[in-house]
Amino acid sequence: MLLCEVALGKMYECYKMTNLSAEKLPVGTQSAKGCGQTIPDPKKHYYTDDGVLVPMGLGVNAKLPQSSLLYNEYIVYDTEQIKIKYLLRIEFNYKD
Repeated sequence: MLLCEVALGKMYECYKMTNLSAEKLPVGTQSAKGCGQTIPDPKKHYYTDDGVLVPMGLGVNAKLPQSSLLYNEYIVYDTEQIKIKYLLRIEFNYKD
């Protein structure tokens, strides 16, 4: 898994899955955010010394009944907006 620092710019927010290409973004926006029903607890967010927001904490209800998405999704179309920070090796141990 890659953990990246991303310059989202002004985001276009949507509440359902859509085939949104860069050409279809509203003028003045640089990325898209799919707003999910579950979000990291805003009370647990952390800001780095250089002002980067790091969402943390257990998932809480976002109180967005109009959303058909379970979790937030962020889409950027320009790779210049992405800085790879960490490469993680993760092992999932599923229990039946």
